[in-house]
Amino acid sequence: MTEKADLQPVLDRAAEGGRITPEEALDLYRSAPLHALGAAADAVRRRRYAGTEHIATYIIERNINYTNVCVTACKFCAFYAPPKATDKGWTRDLDD
Repeated sequence: MTEKADLQPVLDRAAEGGRITPEEALDLYRSAPLHALGAAADAVRRRRYAGTEHIATYIIERNINYTNVCVTACKFCAFYAPPKATDKGWTRDLDD
């Protein structure tokens, strides 16, 4: 495990817009204090959106799936069921 003192240069680099490796990102995720991660992210946001940095928004996505029955069979969906898979497929009713 990385010592917290070793993380400061990585946090500084990220806050300045520099690249970090996947391993460094994992170290930050596992070991960096949450307030330090937030401060680095805020520094990037302020620089990227200079002039509007006083505005910060977020989205709560409420994507309600009324069924998992699908004919598309795309590769990124992890929960679909083909129309004839009655053991796996479901459809919500209006009361749900």
